Amino acid sequence: MMPVRITENNFKQEILQSRIPVLVEFFTDGCVTCKKFSPLLAEIEEEFKGRVRVYKINANINEKLVAEYTILSAPSLLFFSSGKEIERKTGIYAKEQIAETLNKILEESK
Repeated sequence: MMPVRITENNFKQEILQSRIPVLVEFFTDGCVTCKKFSPLLAEIEEEFKGRVRVYKINANINEKLVAEYTILSAPSLLFFSSGKEIERKTGIYAKEQIAETLNKILEESK
């Protein structure tokens, strides 16, 4: 299963009002690295199913969110908990690094 795509229209409801932590990837259509990263995010989504939500936001068509969150490059991973951005990673990361960050967030949100 691939992460659900979010737009400016449902960002608040799906991310800021989520009861569980959220991982959001900002990507662009022309980003080759982003396309290679998608299967890894699908694995993360499966591994953390029910404990973390994983979403994708197309930076090309969600300019307000890009400006609001100062997205300067893709892929950018934003980690949210209780409606607030608590961590950010830019570029490509190993699955283990992302899982480690998510586990830390889950531990802190108990």
